[in-house]
Amino acid sequence: MATFFGEVVVAPSRAGLDEEEEEREETPEDREIRRELEKKREVHVLWSGLAQEPFVCSRFIVAIGRNAAAFVSSFILDSVCWEVVGVVKLWNEWCRTSSTTNVLPTDSFCLFYRLISDPTVLLCQCSCYVAEDQQFQWLEKV
Repeated sequence: MATFFGEVVVAPSRAGLDEEEEEREETPEDREIRRELEKKREVHVLWSGLAQEPFVCSRFIVAIGRNAAAFVSSFILDSVCWEVVGVVKLWNEWCRTSSTTNVLPTDSFCLFYRLISDPTVLLCQCSCYVAEDQQFQWLEKV
């Protein structure tokens, strides 16, 4: 094939086409595994018995990440004025939380607290990693 000097020509290749075809072919087993993973990665918010109705919220404090959660534990939750009203249960490659409210500082957790003196003040302390595909779900359910 003759080209002019300086002309850029893309050489035809089938190398990428075979891989693309393989990626498109999804077996029923692949679909089942994908469904199971999506089900496992669902975000669940569990509220305490006191919190069955929606909260009236004047202030919402969010502390996400290990440093923010440690700061909140040390300087805000250190006083006995807060009660646990909910927990977020989620699972991903970096974080596995449970539905328990008794957590250690080294655990991954996401808890909701309500100020006893002013129940309209809520605090969310989340030390776990919320993956990109779970962030909208997390926000929607909270």
